[in-house]
Amino acid sequence: MYTAIFTAILIYFLLVAFRKRRELLEFWRVRRVCNEQFKKLTGPPAVPIFGSTWYFKKDPIIFDSSVNISKSSQYEKLKEWIGDGLLISTNEKWRSRRKMLTQTFHFAVLKDYQKVFTAQGKTLVEVLQFRADNMNPIDILPYIKRCTLDIICGRLRSVTE
Repeated sequence: MYTAIFTAILIYFLLVAFRKRRELLEFWRVRRVCNEQFKKLTGPPAVPIFGSTWYFKKDPIIFDSSVNISKSSQYEKLKEWIGDGLLISTNEKWRSRRKMLTQTFHFAVLKDYQKVFTAQGKTLVEVLQFRADNMNPIDILPYIKRCTLDIICGRLRSVTE
């Protein structure tokens, strides 16, 4: 039984490969050319999945430094859109905002939100399932905003109780 299924799957893949042989040959040609070009690049050795990030982890100047947190000029374009928040700010402004937010997202604090997240998440799913019964598209942004507000208010209610 398993042999027949395995054989059928193998035959299917061989037929697909035969039909797409030109695309596969082009893919392997481009892959070979890219590999040859990448071998010419200098840099730290890469490992699968992690790339070369493991190599830089040894250097505390890059990851542990609070001096090297300046952003590139490309972030200036975002400043008009999202303001000068944690993502774009640098140096002392970034440090003070980061300290403020670190306490907010501590695991122990978020663990208290679990019941509220679960209850409001279930409510959101029920509302979206009810609204999604028809064939018309819906804008879910108002529902997400409401769920977020309900989570915040629900947590505040549970703290005061």
